[in-house]
Amino acid sequence: MEITTVRGIEKVTVHGLQEEYARQSALENVGEYEWLDEQLVKLNAEDLVSKTARRDLLKLKSEYINRFAEAGKKMFVQALEKLSSSYKLLHKELTKEGEIGRYFRSILDELAEKALPFLQKQLITAKNALTTTQFLPMKQDTPEASTAEQWASWFRRRVEQLQLAIGWITHKQKQPAALASTGQALPAIDKFPFYNWLEAEDGEE
Repeated sequence: MEITTVRGIEKVTVHGLQEEYARQSALENVGEYEWLDEQLVKLNAEDLVSKTARRDLLKLKSEYINRFAEAGKKMFVQALEKLSSSYKLLHKELTKEGEIGRYFRSILDELAEKALPFLQKQLITAKNALTTTQFLPMKQDTPEASTAEQWASWFRRRVEQLQLAIGWITHKQKQPAALASTGQALPAIDKFPFYNWLEAEDGEE
């Protein structure tokens, strides 16, 4: 295995992989299943979600962490709590394959909409930081100039990530088909201080 860095992004190249391993299907992440099982047991909802449904939920977990980083995981856990609170209703009505996954996505989408004002504020902050960093008076070819460029690159990436996340939220309901047809995964958002808007009272600004 060879680790290289291209424009600040680490990439792993595997050499000499035997054909039998190159052609095998992807292995399931047992750790992810165990983590989900633990969460469902805590919520007394382990009988609610079948193995197929758990696979659907973990796909959604991966999608939301990719879009929102640590905040996406918090949304997922919050959505599990909401799912378990509707146990009796879901147990009777969401019996067809895929129905729990669709209902769970609707919960996640609602939580993402609640996160929108926070992400918009973060975008303004990141843009201001980028502007400030870009115009710092630095002499060329100095350590300070190199550091400033690294910070500018980080803020530039952060602005792009936040714009993509905000765009996904604001256009998901208006243009679901167009967004789904792109088939492109959004880059993961870098870690940022998390404000727990998910526990805010309904109607709280």
